[in-house]
Amino acid sequence: MRLFCRKEALFLRESEYEFINANLPTTDMGQERRWIQNLWAGAGYTLKVSEKLGLNILLLYNPLYDQNNSPYYSPWDIRVGFIH
Repeated sequence: MRLFCRKEALFLRESEYEFINANLPTTDMGQERRWIQNLWAGAGYTLKVSEKLGLNILLLYNPLYDQNNSPYYSPWDIRVGFIH
């Protein structure tokens, strides 16, 4: 489940709360499903490609990141998306 808020302009800011169920490795070389919370926050830039098409580039940081309890490799995330 994801819930996010975005304020768009040429420069944009975004915050997102994510609650996911993921397979994570255990200490005995097995795997276990766990619920994990993430709070992403960051900023980005909108590049207008044409009058109706744009490209969003975001840099987000997760302050709740725990390398032992996360499916992500880093607390930083770069996202690129098209807008219409």
